[in-house]
Amino acid sequence: VPGFIMGFPFPLGLTKLTNNRPNEVPWAWAINGYSSVISTTLATIISVEAGFFWLMIFAAIAYGTTAAAAAAYRRGLS
Repeated sequence: VPGFIMGFPFPLGLTKLTNNRPNEVPWAWAINGYSSVISTTLATIISVEAGFFWLMIFAAIAYGTTAAAAAAYRRGLS
């Protein structure tokens, strides 16, 4: 269930971006691809070196930062 829920923001954001700023869609795909590759590598390294607890802390920080950036971006669209 968490993976299903976490899968919603990108397609929904991509739909909004396509409607509001279509020239930024390639950037969204590029950032998503970069993040997907880097995050899996970093997750492995962090969990082995620092432990699963710290991996979850860093993940929470990353998701919080992303939520804050999305909120700031939404304010800029309106």
